[in-house]
Amino acid sequence: MRWRFFVSFLLALVACLVQMLFFPQLRLHFFSPFLAMSYMHSSLLASLWLSALAGLVIDCMNSQLRFGSFAAIYSIVALITLSKKRHFFSEKLFSLSILSLVVSILITLVHSFILFSTSSGFTVSLKFFFTDFLLMPLIDAFYAFLWFTLPFKFYDQVKKRGWKNLLFYKKNS
Repeated sequence: MRWRFFVSFLLALVACLVQMLFFPQLRLHFFSPFLAMSYMHSSLLASLWLSALAGLVIDCMNSQLRFGSFAAIYSIVALITLSKKRHFFSEKLFSLSILSLVVSILITLVHSFILFSTSSGFTVSLKFFFTDFLLMPLIDAFYAFLWFTLPFKFYDQVKKRGWKNLLFYKKNS
């Protein structure tokens, strides 16, 4: 299971770097599937450490808030989300996507609260609500499905059946 955390961290890091290079205006939370995976498969302490690590990576790439803010935001989201952990099962196909959606919304909510309380120029509008609380979390959920769920399910099928049997699978009738 540890290799999945490492691979998912690398997948999130690559997606984050590509987004920052080519699409800097997107406000997606690329570590939300990694965080959701850690919440589903780790203890509270391990999830808090992984959240802090992901937050520190984002802090190194972001200058919007003080250093350590995203580590704190991700840790707060971990504490909130881990209380609802029992509702999500890793065996279900869309569990990671749904939990990533919830994590993305919570990250946006906590981040917005911090911006609202520390910055006088932060305003909430209908456009902000639509993009940051509805559209971007849905894109995060879709990204979690395509970038995390499908590759791991494909790997499980290859491991279970082998490449030959997977490519030339005949259904017995």
